[in-house]
Amino acid sequence: TRAAGTAIYINDQQVVAAGGSDWQISRSLVQGASQLKVEAVNGMGTHSLPVMVNFSVDSIAPVITTITPGNGSYLAKVPDSVVVLINEAGSGVDTTNSQVSLWRFGLPVAGVASYDTGRVEFVPRSVLAEGSYELKVEAIDKAGLSSGVKSSTFVVDVTAPVAPVVSNSEQ
Repeated sequence: TRAAGTAIYINDQQVVAAGGSDWQISRSLVQGASQLKVEAVNGMGTHSLPVMVNFSVDSIAPVITTITPGNGSYLAKVPDSVVVLINEAGSGVDTTNSQVSLWRFGLPVAGVASYDTGRVEFVPRSVLAEGSYELKVEAIDKAGLSSGVKSSTFVVDVTAPVAPVVSNSEQ
């Protein structure tokens, strides 16, 4: 609402002509933080005290860019951890609601996930045994947008194959 005979200015630009009725406008905001200064201005050019309105726009979901070890990898050395790189340029990763889990034979592998800007590292509580693993990760940002669940598999195989048997066929 506004007083009779006042115009509405946003960031020093008139957006509603002088009048006295309720008003509304549509405004496009850029990604990230925005601040709007809203004022009423009377016919004499006198400005009201400004009302500062702060917005944070985040309409882009986080993107999982890299998982290490890579999907389909065969590892001759047991990894100490699994690392996921996340591109989140908006509100930031919500570490409480994001999920990182490592699975073997359909059972979760115990471990701890630690988050840093653009990176999450899952460290298993014990050394990984030989076999197939599946990593499942979902990054959720503070605006509630999800990367979707991404899955990646790898195999730990540190046992060398048995040496071949060579025989002399000339007897």
